[in-house]
Amino acid sequence: MPPMGSYHVAPRLGLGYRPAPRRSALRPLGSLRQPRRDQAGAGQGTWVSDPDNLHRKRSRTPSGLLKAGRPLAAPGSESPNRLETHPTLFIYIPTYNRPSTLRQQLDALTSQRGDWPGQVRILVNDNSSPSFSDEAAASMRREYGVEVRSNLGNVQANANIALAFVFARPEEYLWILSDDDIVCAGALQALATQGLVGDPDVVSFSTIDRQPATVVRSWSVGWEWISGTAGQISNVIYKAQVFAAQASQAFFYHNSSFPHLAVMMTTMRERGSLRFRVVPRAWVLMPPAHHGEEEGDYSLALSGMPQLAPLMPPGDAARFCRMWLREQGPGFVKYKDKHPEVHLATRAVLKKYGGWRAMVRLRWLVLAPSILSGLRRTPLAHPRVTRLVPQTIRRRLRRYR
Repeated sequence: MPPMGSYHVAPRLGLGYRPAPRRSALRPLGSLRQPRRDQAGAGQGTWVSDPDNLHRKRSRTPSGLLKAGRPLAAPGSESPNRLETHPTLFIYIPTYNRPSTLRQQLDALTSQRGDWPGQVRILVNDNSSPSFSDEAAASMRREYGVEVRSNLGNVQANANIALAFVFARPEEYLWILSDDDIVCAGALQALATQGLVGDPDVVSFSTIDRQPATVVRSWSVGWEWISGTAGQISNVIYKAQVFAAQASQAFFYHNSSFPHLAVMMTTMRERGSLRFRVVPRAWVLMPPAHHGEEEGDYSLALSGMPQLAPLMPPGDAARFCRMWLREQGPGFVKYKDKHPEVHLATRAVLKKYGGWRAMVRLRWLVLAPSILSGLRRTPLAHPRVTRLVPQTIRRRLRRYR
C-alpha cells in the first residue's frame, strides 16, 4: 500500500449528516441579544459574552482580514479579555514528499513570528520521504530556525499526526498544521489578539462565521460539531494541558483516520464540556489550492471513521453510523479490499452501534451494483417487468440508465 501523504481531511469526508434539532435555545450569558445558531459547527452550546461580538459595522482592513468596526488590538496591548501573558504556540507540521509546499508554508510562518507575543516553536516531522535527506533537514534548520526530524520509517499519515500530542508540552497551545494549508498574512496576529480571548480549551476556525465568538459545548451535543468542522487537522488549536491525559487515544483510534478527533472527543466525554473560541478561517488560512505534489489518499478515512462511534453518546452513535453509511457507504464498499482488516473492524462497529438498520443499509450497498446492472440490461417495457413492477417505480428506475 503506498504511503499516505496528505495530512488534512476532506471537508465532507464522512461528515455530511445533519445535526439533530436543537433541544433548547442557546441563551447568552452576557448582555448580548440572542445570537444566531453556531453555523460553524453542528451542535448546541452556551454562548459567552464577548465584547468583540457586539453589533458593529464590519470593515475590510488593508491586511485582508475581516474584523469588527475597530482594528484588531496590537499584539502587546492590554485587554481584560485576553491572557496577560501569551503561552508558547507549538506548530507541528507533519509532512510527506511535499518539499516545495512545505517551504512555502515555512516562509509564511517564519515571516510572522514577531506577531506572536510569546514564543513560537515549529517542528517539521517528515514521514520518511524518499527525497528528504539529512542535508535537506540541516538546510531547513539553518534557513528557517525550526526543529526538523524524520521518522526512521514510514509510519503512515495517521500515526504521524498522532505524534503531535507526544511532542507537545503542557504549557503550550498545539496547532497541527498541514503542510499544504498555507497560513495567510496576519494569521498569527489574529490568533494572538482574537484566538486566545477567555483562555479557551480549543481555538477553532470557521468557514461560515464572520466574527469571533466563545462557545461552551457539552459532550452530549458538541460531538456533532467536533466530527464536522474539526475534521480538518489545520482547523483546530489545542490547549495541550487539557488534552494531555487523553493523548494515547490518538494511537488507539488511529485506524479511524481521525486520531485528533479521538483525542478531542474522549476529552470532552471525560470533562463533560469544552470551551471553544471560534475564529473565521479566512483570518488564518489561505483558500485551498492545487499544489501539484503528493496527493492525499483518503481511502482509509472511508474505511475507518465509524470506529469513533464508541466515543459518542449511545443514541447518537447509532444515528451517526446510519447517516455515515448513507453519505460515505459507497466509498466504504469500494475500498474494502484495500484495507481489509480496517473494513472488518468497522463492520463490527457498525453492527454493534448502528444496529439492524445500519446492517440493512450496508447490505443494500453491497447488492445495489449488481441489481442496478441487471436493471440497465433489462428493458423496462419487458412483459415480466411491467407485470411485477409498478409504473411509478419503473419511472424512478429510468434514472439509473
